[in-house]
Amino acid sequence: GFALSINYGGGVASSGLNRTDNGGETWSRVATLMNSNGAFCFIDENTGFFCNKGIGITIAKTDDGGETWTETDFTEIELSPYVMNFFDTNNGLIAGEGPILRTTDGGENWQEIPWSINLPGISDIWYKTVNEVFVTGEAVGIGAFIGKSVDGGQTWEIDELGNYSGASSIVFTNENTAFIACRNTTILKSTDGGDTWEQTTVNTSNYIKFQSLSFPSENIGYAIGDGNYENFFMTTDGGETWNSVNSGCSASFNSVHFFDEDNGLVGGGMGVLFSISDELIQFNPPQNIDGYQEYICPLNVFHVNWDAPDTTNAAGLIAYKIFRNEDLIDSIPVSGFYGYEIIDTIGGNKVIANKSDFCYYVTAVYNNPSGESIPTEPVCFNLLINDIKNTFLRSNEIVIYPNPVFQKSDIRFLSTTPNDATVSIYNLTGEFVRFKTIRLTGNVITMDLTDLRPGVYLFKIEYNGITITKKVIKK
Repeated sequence: GFALSINYGGGVASSGLNRTDNGGETWSRVATLMNSNGAFCFIDENTGFFCNKGIGITIAKTDDGGETWTETDFTEIELSPYVMNFFDTNNGLIAGEGPILRTTDGGENWQEIPWSINLPGISDIWYKTVNEVFVTGEAVGIGAFIGKSVDGGQTWEIDELGNYSGASSIVFTNENTAFIACRNTTILKSTDGGDTWEQTTVNTSNYIKFQSLSFPSENIGYAIGDGNYENFFMTTDGGETWNSVNSGCSASFNSVHFFDEDNGLVGGGMGVLFSISDELIQFNPPQNIDGYQEYICPLNVFHVNWDAPDTTNAAGLIAYKIFRNEDLIDSIPVSGFYGYEIIDTIGGNKVIANKSDFCYYVTAVYNNPSGESIPTEPVCFNLLINDIKNTFLRSNEIVIYPNPVFQKSDIRFLSTTPNDATVSIYNLTGEFVRFKTIRLTGNVITMDLTDLRPGVYLFKIEYNGITITKKVIKK
């Protein structure tokens, strides 16, 4: 296999094309770039092309796996090459910022095709047939776009993809099904050969700049990119849903290629280049979530239960997080927890609207390696009677400010002044951190959090027989 390494920092380090003959265990340099703008494509293990920006551009060809190269300079062409792709030994395209270059004779001659779309330009090329070709990229004024040619790249039709940032990668898995990765946590899918596109489900609340896609089969696919907490995603249902996979690496990823469903190569920032040759670690959610409700005057009692997740490909299950609608209401350590059930009581004497829905779902938290599963399917209930008081609806009666907090934060009661209150602080793994009982003379509790480590905490506030949980971010 081959990989392009880019040095953006200057100095004595150089960018270049590298080759491995042992599945990515070791690499050797086969060509050097003059600067960081370059692209390559190998048609087979011996025949390949390499393009580099210098004074104009240089296009090199090898017939012996990179041992020797024949170079041709095009000093009049102003192109920053980002991507190169060949359909066969004769037909290929080079693109990036500037014109498209096209060859139909194996690189002997290159035709310059003007490209009218504003920069940044083209980031990927996909040959469906020798004549039907697709490109993706980003342009000033229209954002992400897809271009289609039906004459081998001589002329193009451009379509805007919608309110997405740059379209970085395109892959077809069969005649009709295709995917585009975008740099705003978005993966698009087409089922009509690229005519229309719909957004798929990426199960994360984090921002991901997706950079590259690889599908070793129609159902199994991988997407990599740059994110603060996640950089590797996998689909097992033909691209309908994408779930995070622990990569064990915090660097951003730029490119991925899988040879089959279990073996691939991934390259990224900070010199990261590694092979994947076994089953990937997956953060599986709890299984078989179910529940029932009962009315024990004056309380509605909701029982939610589940089974432990499949941990065949995951280790270090430490806790469960339980959510009611959008709010995290509890975090339960696995240690000493055997029932896989929570009981949530909502009651009182305040009239609320009919058929107020309460939906519960659970995630599994892991620490070896660290990560969190996608949520289970929700279990939903309606309140059994109207004449109740709902602590869920009363959560807006308490405001914590500032949040995020650096040193001190106020807990303010908006509609009542309790005589006393207790505040219990937990981290997101369910570990108890601090407990405080306060006798109030006003409606504000000031909490000194200076000695808390930065992170996310749950404040469990109890007063007047009511329990409310709030999330607080410590900077």
